Amino acid sequence: MGGTCAALSLENLDPQPVPGAVLEGLELAVPRPRGERAMPWSPPALPHLRLSVRLRAGLECRLPPFHGSMLRGALGMALRRAVCTRKMETQCRRCPSRHSCVYTRIFETYVEGETPPLMGGSIHAPRPLVIEPRCRRQDFSEGDPLDFDVLLLGSAAQYHPFLALAIERMARTGLGFRRAPFVLDSLRFREQDGEWSSELPNGGTLSPDSLRLHFLTPTRLLVHKRLERQPSFGTLVFKMARRVQELAFFHAPGQPLDWDLGPLRELAEAVTVRRSDLRWVDLQRYSNRQRRKLSAAGLVGTLHLEGDFAPFIPLLAAASVVHVGKGATMGLGRVAAAPGS
Repeated sequence: MGGTCAALSLENLDPQPVPGAVLEGLELAVPRPRGERAMPWSPPALPHLRLSVRLRAGLECRLPPFHGSMLRGALGMALRRAVCTRKMETQCRRCPSRHSCVYTRIFETYVEGETPPLMGGSIHAPRPLVIEPRCRRQDFSEGDPLDFDVLLLGSAAQYHPFLALAIERMARTGLGFRRAPFVLDSLRFREQDGEWSSELPNGGTLSPDSLRLHFLTPTRLLVHKRLERQPSFGTLVFKMARRVQELAFFHAPGQPLDWDLGPLRELAEAVTVRRSDLRWVDLQRYSNRQRRKLSAAGLVGTLHLEGDFAPFIPLLAAASVVHVGKGATMGLGRVAAAPGS
């Protein structure tokens, strides 16, 4: 998957939606040889824009162990302060401007109109945002870098100038419990070319019968209102497919969506777990809204799988971008597929 990389200057930034920033849809399909049976389900097109950010510490400080929750809260607050026309005195849900507000479109996305078949009565749509921390350190000296990516999914890509402005203001306001100041060192965006294939970033190719699925950040999969600790490949595929479908429904509308995931899940259940190196990691985050610590515990490690993976390669590619499970917006549920060993 190729792309271009360009610097985005904050000088004289006019934070207006840029229509040209809405990228062409990424067709998540893999060509198949003649005579091969049609895949039972393929993920919908979903454009995205990746902003790669580097901040530098303004002074010596200590940050939480997992930066994703901290960055999501601080970035959301900075964006809301920048764009709210009511001085943040009105709850977003009751605000008459919520339909056109950049903040609610990205951080508090509400269901307007019909809902997809699997969402039930939820009032919130999946947020078109994923934050990926690239730094694990807690202790910073003055000048040390803090790296992270921000992914804007679907139509939210057009709002990247607002996010750039909010990132700069977030850094200046400060991060962590003591609001340690940071300085924006660089902000670059990468525009995807829309090509998805079975080629992996390291040049390897997915084997048709052996695969490793890495859980890179704590992954939280709810099954019957309980967090799953030993998920089957069928459960993973269903959660991945549902997330991609719902993101496309709300943020890349207008394309046909197949909500019958039964045949895909049935194929996935035929894949066997040869070995599981998954472990449960206890992680806590602090919620400014609820003013208390919450659990962000989840699974990390590797599943070693055997079976026919041809129907799932496009979905695995999509899931590596949009993540899977609860807390995906703050970087939880990051997964990556690799050839089996």
